[in-house]
Amino acid sequence: MKRVYMNYTKAVLLTVVCLMTTKTVVFSQTLSPTLTSTPIKRYLPIQEKKWNMLSAYRWHVQDFSTTDINDSCNCVTDGKFLDKANANVGLSLYRNFSKRFAGSFDVMVGYGTISRKLGNSLDKTQLWMNTVRGDLYYHFTNPSSQLQPYLFTAIHASSRSSSYYVTSTNGLGMRFMFFNNNGMLTAQLGHGVGLTNRLRNNIILSSGLYISLGKKKKTVTEINNEIPVSNCKYPLIDSDCDGIVDSLDACPTLPGALRDNGCPCATNDSDGDGVEDSKDRCPTVAGSPANQGCPASDRDKDGILDQDDFCPDVPGIPANQGCPLVDTDKDGIPDKWDLCPEIPGIASKQGCPETTAPTNRYEEEPRYILYFDFDKYYLTDRSKSTLNDLADYLKSNPGRNCVLVGHTDEKGSIPYNVALSSNRVNTAKAYLLGKRISDTRISTDYRGKKEPVVKTVDNAVAERNRRVEIYLIAK
Repeated sequence: MKRVYMNYTKAVLLTVVCLMTTKTVVFSQTLSPTLTSTPIKRYLPIQEKKWNMLSAYRWHVQDFSTTDINDSCNCVTDGKFLDKANANVGLSLYRNFSKRFAGSFDVMVGYGTISRKLGNSLDKTQLWMNTVRGDLYYHFTNPSSQLQPYLFTAIHASSRSSSYYVTSTNGLGMRFMFFNNNGMLTAQLGHGVGLTNRLRNNIILSSGLYISLGKKKKTVTEINNEIPVSNCKYPLIDSDCDGIVDSLDACPTLPGALRDNGCPCATNDSDGDGVEDSKDRCPTVAGSPANQGCPASDRDKDGILDQDDFCPDVPGIPANQGCPLVDTDKDGIPDKWDLCPEIPGIASKQGCPETTAPTNRYEEEPRYILYFDFDKYYLTDRSKSTLNDLADYLKSNPGRNCVLVGHTDEKGSIPYNVALSSNRVNTAKAYLLGKRISDTRISTDYRGKKEPVVKTVDNAVAERNRRVEIYLIAK
């Protein structure tokens, strides 16, 4: 009987060594430093919190010889290992309850002897027995580890010749996970305390080989939290390949930007309008990208958004920056382009009657002059101050209007300079409109480079040509 036990134990140990050696080679090749763009197969632990496994085998050897040495019954013969022992083999159901706790239940058939305090001759006879056992495990490491030590406590109960023998067992064990957690090998050693029928204390050696019964169906959250098999250069530290290591990545499985802590831009779009909060003028109200994330507003319903409309409460046209075209003399030529806005005229005479010779309706000298930088049409602080004075004058003199005439220096083509002088005039006019000066009191003209103050291209002198002249006229 002793030789059979020893041979069986050696066979199990050889099986363990073979499995661990094979898995170690495969695993070391999997995590070799030669990382390429080829998808890397890695050891991925089971993500589910609860799962079941069934044993291919489960055995326990219950030895009374070693513990008899410390017994005071004076019945010890030689105290050699396995002189008094029984072996049990059968099936086991293993269930993982959480990351740390698990349990198993065994149903087995055994053969051998038992040892009791003040026993009888039948105890020395090798007989068949039925055994059931329940174990509760606590694992020291996270289930992602492949080799996991644990503590266990168990109740080991055997029935033999209509008598029952119950042992409380506590000890240490180790489990080895393989085939991506679809297989498990356990080995453990425990000290048993006899609880019934004067059963002596004992040592129990155990081992088991388990296979998975199928994984619990994953939820969407669990699937999203799985570490994917990555194609990037360093898959074990940057799962989503966004250039941000997982330890610093708030969204390690979703590619994102560094400014968003590794998360996609959508996570920083509070109102969901496709415009990031950092660029959204209305981050809590959905709008459009064209309107910088704010809702489009067009109070006068003229098709021009209020932000681009110089007359947001009066319908107008895009050519006049959202303001209406005024034709005081009703000759079909808007005052904007009419040299005689109060006298009906014809287009060929720029809105003046055919009998009226074109004249300069302005004062001989401009009342105000605005100067501009080279090739620019934005207003300087000095120009704004001048326009403020003009606005105050017009408000105080309702019988006077103004004419804005744009000019450029002599550099560049004629068409380009006509457009530039027009932009300078329109910029000044828009400023006056913002000061609540009526559009009907502002006339415009643009001459390009044909009327320079000085004939030169010298930048130091030519700046006198880059101007808008402002004339005052009677209504």
